[in-house]
Amino acid sequence: MLENFFEKYNGRVSVCADIWSDHWRMHSYIGVTCHYMDNAWAIQKRILAFRVFDEKHTAANIFRHLRIIFTEYRIENKIFAIGFDNASNNTDVIPALIELCKPYLGGKFFHQRCACHVFNLCVQKGLKTLEQFIQPIKDALYFLWKHPSVMKLWAAYCKQNGKRAIRFPRDVPTRWNSIYKLLARSYEYKDLLVTFIQYHVSHINLYQSHWDACSNVCGLLKVFYTATNNLSGVYYPTTNLFIIESLNIAGAFAHCESDSELHESVTAMKDKWLEYYKEFPNIYLIALCFDPRCRLESLPDYLSVYYEQGLKINYDVDMCCARVKTLLYELYDEYIKVYGPSLNIDVPQTQNVSPSSSSSSSFVNLGYNLLSKNPKNYEVLLHQAPPHIPSLNLI
Repeated sequence: MLENFFEKYNGRVSVCADIWSDHWRMHSYIGVTCHYMDNAWAIQKRILAFRVFDEKHTAANIFRHLRIIFTEYRIENKIFAIGFDNASNNTDVIPALIELCKPYLGGKFFHQRCACHVFNLCVQKGLKTLEQFIQPIKDALYFLWKHPSVMKLWAAYCKQNGKRAIRFPRDVPTRWNSIYKLLARSYEYKDLLVTFIQYHVSHINLYQSHWDACSNVCGLLKVFYTATNNLSGVYYPTTNLFIIESLNIAGAFAHCESDSELHESVTAMKDKWLEYYKEFPNIYLIALCFDPRCRLESLPDYLSVYYEQGLKINYDVDMCCARVKTLLYELYDEYIKVYGPSLNIDVPQTQNVSPSSSSSSSFVNLGYNLLSKNPKNYEVLLHQAPPHIPSLNLI
């Protein structure tokens, strides 16, 4: 039984909780998943709960459901971090969960917002400024979806012109990357769509300006598409990848904001991005330092590229790095408190060591480091245009 396993488990777990509504049956549900490392250092994932949640989505009700689930699986004192989307009620429940779970360091790493959800918020914000160009394309595809008889005509028309008939992806605002998939696929069929829609629908007109905007914005959206896919992995670590993907996104902002057609859209995306990631959460900074390709010694370079060349804003990189060093020492001390006696080794005392002292170099591996050998290699991304319509197998 999973409950018995977690009762004996001597590590920490990370959980992710999500609440959503079935608008057709008028029910809401809560799902809770759990990730942890087994004894072979392999990432494991388990679904802890999938339950009806028909009460109001208040912080008190969310806490009650989570407390029941955590207690059932005996993990309430073993949770390192919990991931939520950005609903305000989810944020409001965090203090009560910290009181229940007693996480490391008073909860400095406890609350992790869903990065892909933030990406989607940025995309939706930016696309509002391009609605006049994108909406006609969406209207044309909706016409195909709405009429099965028209879909049959479309299939025959594609076959007649030597193209494989497809059902275009639907745009669902809450579904990550859906608008990118829709625009990318429709662009591949733009010539056929223009003539087909022009013949069958009098009130929808697709002009070259629409497709130009589609091409330009797809180049920008592909950066979010790639980041979302890379950070959506289940059986490999993803937290350490966040800052690397953020460099790519910041690079796309830096390049595209000089484009007159995309400037307004990029500005809107960037403003939304800065609401969440003007300063990186602690957990992402620590995870990057634990990535053997990056490590602590490369952190100043990553942050400098991100702030100075990507976002083009002032930021005290030195102060951030000093804070990260302090957190590393605090984590180390916490680890020794829990696992030190069982290791049966001589444990160095770090409590009285200043993070700014020379002994902090113990956190820096000066051997082979793939990325720190060329610490500015991500600058290249900041001077390259995001690719335009890619050739993707989206079906």
